[in-house]
Amino acid sequence: MKEGGIGYIKLIQFTERTPSKLDEALSELKAKGARALILDLRGNPGGPLEGAIEVASRFLESGPVVHIKGRKHEETREVMTDCPKCPIGPMVVLVNEGTASASEIVAAALQDHKRAVIVGTPTFGKGTIQTVVTLSDGSSLAVTSAKYLRPNGKPIDPDHPIRPDVEVRRTEEDEAKGRDPQLERAMQILKERLREESAR
Repeated sequence: MKEGGIGYIKLIQFTERTPSKLDEALSELKAKGARALILDLRGNPGGPLEGAIEVASRFLESGPVVHIKGRKHEETREVMTDCPKCPIGPMVVLVNEGTASASEIVAAALQDHKRAVIVGTPTFGKGTIQTVVTLSDGSSLAVTSAKYLRPNGKPIDPDHPIRPDVEVRRTEEDEAKGRDPQLERAMQILKERLREESAR
């Protein structure tokens, strides 16, 4: 828990246990009185698609999380969410160039639904489902079998990464000196949001 009733959760990667671990962390933060949340996806390389869908669904009341576009048009499908009671209030999601795949799906869904402010630097840009095929000579080949599209229908790829609403860089000097301007900006944004809500 950060100051001012702001919760903080960092997801290092997505696994089958991520949704249940997230639920535990959210329950703990709510019990401590958290009124806002920072979800840190920096350096998160992704993981199972199902985990990303479940994580995004924790924060969205309704609507599409992701579109999955197969090699043929008829293979395209839309994954929806329906969360009647979403936890905590305003959100910021932290991203950087190490945010990829499943973590980009979460960031894109929360951005497109205006559920969170995205802070940091553009993401990696990997919105594909790949199948590894073993060839007769023993070598392997990765074949793209499907692509992820954002809820707004736009692709996620190196030319179309998730671009932050508020771009803030963290330099090597920042890291060496223990500074985190991205986290500081996230805190500033949420404190302002909470002040606005209190003034209503």
